[in-house]
Amino acid sequence: MFWAQDSAYLADSFGMRDALSRAATTTTTPPTVTNDIAHFRNGYELSLRARNRAPKTITGYLQTVELFRLFLLLVGMPTRVDQINREHVEAFIAEQVDRWKPKTAHVRYGDLRQFFNWLLEEREISHHPMSRMNPPRCSKSRFAWSQTPTSSNSSRSARVQILRRDGTPPLSTPSSIAVFALES
Repeated sequence: MFWAQDSAYLADSFGMRDALSRAATTTTTPPTVTNDIAHFRNGYELSLRARNRAPKTITGYLQTVELFRLFLLLVGMPTRVDQINREHVEAFIAEQVDRWKPKTAHVRYGDLRQFFNWLLEEREISHHPMSRMNPPRCSKSRFAWSQTPTSSNSSRSARVQILRRDGTPPLSTPSSIAVFALES
């Protein structure tokens, strides 16, 4: 079951294991409040399966929704879907940007958007809390490429230095300098 095993794993991503274990001693079942995010989990999963989404996609969507719910609980924000607004989602996304890589925050933004789209389709909410939100920016490429000609006689070959975002060479290549033949 999702609640028992995955909540502990997800709690580690927020550093919330202690808070989650305290909550687990008070209740062992997910909340049954009618409009709580947890109430819609099974219906959302069924909808994703009916749309023939890949199993990893379904898992990713559901984990993001659970992370969002745990975040809201920890910071004392409402978990009822009809009370969630843009500020709540922005606080979660900002926390994701601070904690993880920009691409991770971007993916979680998209996962939440899909969840709220589904809630809107099901008429569980009257407005989309992310309607005028923009996704967090993320870099287009994992590596920064810089090209410098190797010699003035040969304009067809260039020396390409592959650097990670932090300016260090990647560990997977034996050298940070690679030479490629550029065809024009």
